[in-house]
Amino acid sequence: NAKKMFMDFLESDCDYLFCADSDLIYTKNVLRVIENIIYKLKRANKPVIFSVFSEKHHTTFEEFDPELCKKKFLGCAGTVMGKDIIKLFIENVPLRYNEEIEGIDCYYCNILNSLNYDMFCTKKSYVQHIGVVGQGADLVDIEWGIDFKIDSIVNANAIYYICENYYK
Repeated sequence: NAKKMFMDFLESDCDYLFCADSDLIYTKNVLRVIENIIYKLKRANKPVIFSVFSEKHHTTFEEFDPELCKKKFLGCAGTVMGKDIIKLFIENVPLRYNEEIEGIDCYYCNILNSLNYDMFCTKKSYVQHIGVVGQGADLVDIEWGIDFKIDSIVNANAIYYICENYYK
């Protein structure tokens, strides 16, 4: 439950939340990339909300720099958010999250858009969704990370296993 995760995060002493879903695989350098982007956004006086999962369904609407673009919508998976952004979500998501809300990520993106917040995404993906159930569960068509590089045997084996066992 994303809302519960957000509420737990607000009680922590951490400054940033990386939504590292259990069905994502990561490039070896993803944490360094995240640290560099946090630094870059803070230096530019921008809110820290960005995704390292770049995929075709959340279209780019503006370039920010050679590494980042602005998007109107970000999925939760692979997204990094500052505590101020999480607090804003919790204050604006209905107490009773229900089927009337398409998805909590769509809901909070709509909130941020209505408040003219910038949301960023890396131009290439540093994570890959390998889910086999639920939203984005089709490796062939739905959520292949743009320019995601398989940079370890562990990642290659994970993708091979999913394809071998679920896409026969």
